[in-house]
Amino acid sequence: KYACSIMGTITEGKYERMGVDSSLGISVKTEAGTRKVDYLSAGTEDVAYISLRLALIELLFRNETPPLIFDESFAQLDEGRLENMLKIIAAASYGDDINQIQQSVIFTCHGREAQLMDKIGQYNKISL
Repeated sequence: KYACSIMGTITEGKYERMGVDSSLGISVKTEAGTRKVDYLSAGTEDVAYISLRLALIELLFRNETPPLIFDESFAQLDEGRLENMLKIIAAASYGDDINQIQQSVIFTCHGREAQLMDKIGQYNKISL
């Protein structure tokens, strides 16, 4: 349910339902019916996997929040979906409950993430 919520937020409601079968294959409900995730664009496929990973972290770490590390995880996302993803990350980074604040590290060779974060909120950028 949490993964579907994240996926729906990132895709602005286009894909709000997905499931995982016994062989760990992901299916997504589309306007044309239920499809395997590899039927969709590479960016949408990445969104599905990121959504499931975040849901798994939520399930496993209920009382503590481990840091999240993204290494070129957003390279295939379009600008709108990247912005939605960064908003989710930013919201988790600045919560009211200090025990639930999520530290995230994004490794990228692109400037898109920093440009969007300039609009979204506070962040620290380190260039190597």
